[in-house]
Amino acid sequence: MTRFRALFIQDVRVHLRYGFWYAAAVVALLWIGLLQAIPDGLEAYWVPFGIFVDLAPIGFFFIAGQQMFEKAERTIYGLVSTPLRFWEYLLSKLASLSLMAITVTLVVTAIVQFGATALTVNWGLLILATLLTSIVVLLLGFCLAAPFSSVSRFLIPSQVVLVPLFLPILEFFNFTDSAIIRLIPAHSMLELLQAGFTPMPIAQVTLHSFYLATWALGLSLLAQRMFNRYVVQG
Repeated sequence: MTRFRALFIQDVRVHLRYGFWYAAAVVALLWIGLLQAIPDGLEAYWVPFGIFVDLAPIGFFFIAGQQMFEKAERTIYGLVSTPLRFWEYLLSKLASLSLMAITVTLVVTAIVQFGATALTVNWGLLILATLLTSIVVLLLGFCLAAPFSSVSRFLIPSQVVLVPLFLPILEFFNFTDSAIIRLIPAHSMLELLQAGFTPMPIAQVTLHSFYLATWALGLSLLAQRMFNRYVVQG
């Protein structure tokens, strides 16, 4: 726990040094402006959409970029020879960047709610939805970035994965109604985020949460394999 706490604090400092928090603040300000410009009564529809496309997954490129910075500075290889466990290393990344996602989500939502005529927020459920969304996306970014040493090489392969991930947006806008699309974890992300603003049966909340937690577990195991292959063995 002591090692994890020290690494978590160090990761937060690194994110500040690399400007991740400042970039997140700019994104938050942009969404505040966009969401405050929408007509009254539509906030419960558009706020979860904004959280899904930009705020909750904000750490996707950050976790990839940090991993590549650590490779370039060779600090990640030094960690392999220390008593630090992989799970402490990964959990620190997930915790620090999920904290960022939750922070910008809550700030944007609170400001939009303050200016809205009727926007009810289930804050506990919103935090849960943002956390699960962030963790799954962060793990995906970590796994995808493992084979690459530069951001430029990572960009195109990442888009190949991100485009299918966001296909549930088509269902969100009623362009399609496909059972296959509902298997994509982003469907559960959107559903849970909407539940933070529109009541949803507890059974559905539990089902979507369990589905995303299962994805997170699977991606965690894949992250360890990718790390062992491209960092430890490398």
